[in-house]
Amino acid sequence: MAAGRHDSESRKSRESESHIDDEDIEEEEEEQPSFSDPEDFFDDVTDEDLLHDILKKKPKPSDSVDSVIIVDCIPKVGKDRLEKLKNVIKKIFSKFGAVVNAFYPLDEEGTTKGYMFLEFSSPQNAHEAVKMTNGYKLDKTHIFKVNHFSDFEKYVNIPEEWTPPEPKEYEDLGNLRNWLMNKECYDQFSVIYGEGEKTAIFLNTPEPTKVEERARWTETYVRWSPQGTYLATFHQKGIALWGGPGFTRIMKFGHQGVQLIDFSPCERYLVTFSPLQDSHDDPQAIIIWDILSGVKKRGFHCESRSTWPIFKWNHNGDFFARIGEDAISIYETPTAGGMVKTIEADGVAKTVRACGVVKTVGAGDVAKTVGAGGVAKTVGACGVAKTIGAGGVVETNGIGGVMETIRACGVIESIGARGVGKKIVAGSVFDVFGVCGAVDISGAGGIAKATKANGLTKSAEGGRLAKKAGAGGEAEKAGVDCVAKTTWAGGMAKSVEHSATVSGSFLLAMSHVRFELICTSQRPVCFKLIFTSQRHVHHLWWEISLGINVWVASKDFTSSSFGLKDKKSLKITAVRDFTWSPTDNILAYWVPEQSNTPARVTLVEIPSRKELCVRNLFNVADCRMHWQKSGDHLCVKVDRYKAKKVESKDQVKYSGIYYNFELFRIREKQIPVDKVEEKEQVLAFAWEPVGNKFAYIHGEAPRISVTFYKIHPNGGKVELFKTLEKKAANHLFWSPNGQFIVLAGLRSMNGVLEFVDTQDMTIMNQTEHFMATDVEWDPTGRYVVSAVSWWGHKVDNGYWLWNFQGVPQHRQPLEKFCQLQWRPRPPSLLDESKVKEIRKNFKTWAQRFEMEDSTRKQTASKDLMDKRRMLMEAFREYRSRKEREFAEQKQIRLDLRLGVDTDELHNQEDNFTEETIEFLVKVEEKIVEE
Repeated sequence: MAAGRHDSESRKSRESESHIDDEDIEEEEEEQPSFSDPEDFFDDVTDEDLLHDILKKKPKPSDSVDSVIIVDCIPKVGKDRLEKLKNVIKKIFSKFGAVVNAFYPLDEEGTTKGYMFLEFSSPQNAHEAVKMTNGYKLDKTHIFKVNHFSDFEKYVNIPEEWTPPEPKEYEDLGNLRNWLMNKECYDQFSVIYGEGEKTAIFLNTPEPTKVEERARWTETYVRWSPQGTYLATFHQKGIALWGGPGFTRIMKFGHQGVQLIDFSPCERYLVTFSPLQDSHDDPQAIIIWDILSGVKKRGFHCESRSTWPIFKWNHNGDFFARIGEDAISIYETPTAGGMVKTIEADGVAKTVRACGVVKTVGAGDVAKTVGAGGVAKTVGACGVAKTIGAGGVVETNGIGGVMETIRACGVIESIGARGVGKKIVAGSVFDVFGVCGAVDISGAGGIAKATKANGLTKSAEGGRLAKKAGAGGEAEKAGVDCVAKTTWAGGMAKSVEHSATVSGSFLLAMSHVRFELICTSQRPVCFKLIFTSQRHVHHLWWEISLGINVWVASKDFTSSSFGLKDKKSLKITAVRDFTWSPTDNILAYWVPEQSNTPARVTLVEIPSRKELCVRNLFNVADCRMHWQKSGDHLCVKVDRYKAKKVESKDQVKYSGIYYNFELFRIREKQIPVDKVEEKEQVLAFAWEPVGNKFAYIHGEAPRISVTFYKIHPNGGKVELFKTLEKKAANHLFWSPNGQFIVLAGLRSMNGVLEFVDTQDMTIMNQTEHFMATDVEWDPTGRYVVSAVSWWGHKVDNGYWLWNFQGVPQHRQPLEKFCQLQWRPRPPSLLDESKVKEIRKNFKTWAQRFEMEDSTRKQTASKDLMDKRRMLMEAFREYRSRKEREFAEQKQIRLDLRLGVDTDELHNQEDNFTEETIEFLVKVEEKIVEE
């Protein structure tokens, strides 16, 4: 009983303690504050602020669809070849991103259905794959048609009625040659410094003025186009072109890992090179781009190591060529075919076409075209011809709505402002738009009679071509009597019905066109047009009854093929090197010796491939070809062996080297060749750009000489002009206008510079820019720059500016300076007669310029004095302010230094310690006689 009572008491005690604990917990819970938000609280923190990184990876509803593409027109193969097809497809598309899934629909027999689905890891990769592989040619019978899966619904729900697309608004890029409008004709130059971090454009004023500066504008270096219109910058993903008044971006070209570029001389095309791994089926190592449209024209492989540029352009950009195994491959651009000149009977217009750019000069006025009855008096003014050049959109309006050309998706790429040719004959007989081969012929009277009554082509077939065109201004259906019933598919004509005689207007565009136009005073204008579709060749004759003298012309247009000229290479066994004439379509190449065949240098005229001159050479070790800038002469520097020894049938030994200069006189009959022999080693050679002299450096240090020769014209001899001995030079730099030359000893020769006037061989100045790595003349030949690049030498970086006499004008040290390039100038618009007139009256102009220079110097001197005065006043004000602050803080200094006035310590003699330092000046030894 006692035990039971004890248990009962302990149980009651525990219950009592438990009750007390519960009460304590309740009291504690009542005392805790409330963490709930009040009813009127507004939370302005969003999930994006708190979970930005996580929400960024949140899947989107469109991700699963936009990452999928449809590839049509793939081969239909069975199960035995399916795995091979998958490997080929994977190889093509995997370079655009990770392929997550691939699905090949099969029929009942297990054969692919000719299309497939690919899913990429991101919509961006899918978009790039569609962009780059749509139209990819797998083989002769399979050309891929690639689309986004999300586009399926869009293409299914195409409305039955076609709505003409809105023309893209023309983007005015400004005057791309605005720098030429400078009143003082100051040139511009680009500078890269700060280890490549900063790029700046300067104006060559007496004190160079900064025009533009940007950080990280380029990743490696910059380059100007041949005529200075564009500035090219290099990036990992491609090239960007800049220009205009504010150096806005004109165009960009995507080429991953691009390292080298080259422009065509006419600035129409850009060649880029990337060393990244290339695809056999889709060449990407070398790409040729159209600068105006940004379109890739053609890609090439780079099979072996070559010297850049791999492709060499002719003088106007009509042809480009590369050397191959036993061949030179010559390609033609859409603007190839030679120069076309048009002269009308009454001299109203002259047209000269070069590289797709046509300049039209009317009688007494520039770019003036007069139509019959004054219908179209002036092209490009007062809204007469409104041109929108981007994306092939063209809209042309004549006065009173005479003519309107509706956009045609490639019918005409661009007109007028974008540099495409337009030729107008007296009476507006016909217009030729050259880039795509589009042809527009206006009937008698020049008012586009073969249109409807209001003078407009009202309807178009699929946005491709004007379909209805009546004759005599009447609205007739296109048919046999109208020469305008054409159905288009992808820009190619399927069928044409034509008649023998029509007076009217016709517009045509396709990928390959050949046309012939003949007109004399005895017969009417006859126009023959031959164009090719995929399987047929169509012939169209057009006759217009007009009795005027016009011209006879024949021309081929190949809009985008960039194919081999005449579809075959120039076969040359063991060809070693070639080069183009800078002014003519002449190609020079050389071939080394082979068994019993001597080496030879050959000049070939392009496109006829006619051999103009052949020069046989013996015991040749190497050749280097140098064209004069004006194209009058070609020098072939030949390295020859002095002795040849045949030890056995298959073994030949050579010993010693001497040098010959083979000089070709290109302008003279049968191209005679002169020879100059040099026994010493030749280090450098250079032609005078404008003139008939050349110079070369020969010998070995310290006995290096520079020799000048002069070629007398019209069969005259090659005369030794002057030899300058014991010169520290390894480079020659002629002025662009000739006469003046800089003998430079760069890099290892410590930057020795010598300025020479070759008219009387006067040495104007001898100076030095220590460790100079570069020398470059400005386009006018008035100034020259010497520079120490950080890429070649790590200290004393900067550039010095000299005039042509060697007088220093400006010295600019720049930390980690890398590169300086002058902006080129386009050829002068003045003809030879104007240039002669200016030279004749040069003294009159010189007096005027001297007065302007004197005024400018006085103004500059006054400005400089004012600037110095302002700087001195600012310094004095700054010094007085700091002296007052120093005096006001004296008590603070005394308190911190326990009352010791440290300001006067330097004046107390007790604080000076005298120390004697002895130096050993010299040691003399004297022998004292014992």
